Amino acid sequence: MNKLIAAIVAVIIIAAGIGVAISRHNKNNNSNNPATTQSTSTTQSSNTQSSTNSGPVPTGANEISIINMNFSPASISVKKGTTIKWINQDNIPHTATENDGKNGPSSPQLAHGETYSFTFNEVGTFHYHCSIHPNMTAVVTVTE
Repeated sequence: MNKLIAAIVAVIIIAAGIGVAISRHNKNNNSNNPATTQSTSTTQSSNTQSSTNSGPVPTGANEISIINMNFSPASISVKKGTTIKWINQDNIPHTATENDGKNGPSSPQLAHGETYSFTFNEVGTFHYHCSIHPNMTAVVTVTE
């Protein structure tokens, strides 16, 4: 009986691992595919920011998850005029704060489930970090 239970648990663990691998594969493919771009109700016009309390949302094109004390993806390239949305999926607050003195993101503290959007209207490389956890860093590259 114990061997049967162990075998069932092993099958469940393997199935869960396969599901996670497929999800990550699909997420990586979608984040580089402009056809999967999603518009959101939190997007506002040129260089404005907003935050909403919307609960955890899967990351899609032009979205950056804040999860496990990291920005994911840590590096993203977009075209000028693109709006990026950050989604805090951690249970602690974070920010997305530019650190180059450029006109980049400058979010308020985002609690779990909150989002922040910023439209990049200038070409360049925008390095940013979490002002609460300065070791959390990432970059957005904006092209013409």
